[in-house]
Amino acid sequence: LYPDHDEPFMLRITDPRGTDLRIPFSAAMRQRMRTDNRWRGHNVADEDGCYVHYLPVHGPNLYDPFMFGNDPNYQVGISGIIRPQWSVGLDYPFAEDDVPEIEFQNDRVVAVRGGNNTITKKIFQ
Repeated sequence: LYPDHDEPFMLRITDPRGTDLRIPFSAAMRQRMRTDNRWRGHNVADEDGCYVHYLPVHGPNLYDPFMFGNDPNYQVGISGIIRPQWSVGLDYPFAEDDVPEIEFQNDRVVAVRGGNNTITKKIFQ
């Protein structure tokens, strides 16, 4: 999923439902990511500062503010649309006519569309 080189790269995630999300990674972000045991694939708590957790409903992390020191003012440039299949806490996937659409521009959620179901609206709006 992630390149092994230390050049900047664009992580792009797409799917048939209409998801098209882009996260630009700088070389510094990639280098810092490699210092964390999770991003090195080391999922055993046997080193100082390690962070490991297993939640069956969690899913993989694709992005982590650790990569830029958790600085809330750091501008990454996340943009695009996510149309999720399912959400943590729901008993079933979203119906085809009830898939929410979450739009990002410059690291911020700028719109939430769709999701006619009451539960869906509570989660995303």
